[in-house]
Formats: sequence, structure tokens, C-alpha cells
Amino acid sequence: MDEAALQKYKDMEEELKENARLMEEMEQSYQQKLAEAKIKAAAEKEEMNRMRSVPHLMNLSEDPLLNAKVVYTITKGNLQHLTK
Repeated sequence: MDEAALQKYKDMEEELKENARLMEEMEQSYQQKLAEAKIKAAAEKEEMNRMRSVPHLMNLSEDPLLNAKVVYTITKGNLQHLTK
């Protein structure tokens, strides 16, 4: 191999190592995001279970991003009658 080909080989090898390091970082951040999402889902489930014992109004939507985003808790003394 001549000098230019050897340098190109070393550059490619270095780039490969850098790409492997970046992939490892991305995998770690993915694992962290996954763990955070699981914690958030567990907290939301716990909140929903708590809300079952409290009278409340909640919006419903086919879109999962909009479903249950507005929650109005009905407390004693906060009763209003709706009429036409």
C-alpha cells in the first residue's frame, strides 16, 4: 500500500470507531428515554386509578394525544345546575 492509501485506511478506521461511539451514546439515551416513559406511564396510571374514586369530568377523544387532557374535578359545594 502506498502512503495515501494507508492514510485513507486509518481515517476510515477512525471514523468507524467514532460512529460506533456515537451509536453507543444514542442507545444509552434511548434507554434513558424508555425508562422515563415507563415512569411517566406508571404515574399516569396511578393518577387514573386515584381519579376513579373522585367524581370528575374528563374529555374523550379518538386521538390519544388529546384524550383525557382536560379533567374537571367535582368537589362538594361546587355544584351547578344546567338548564335550557
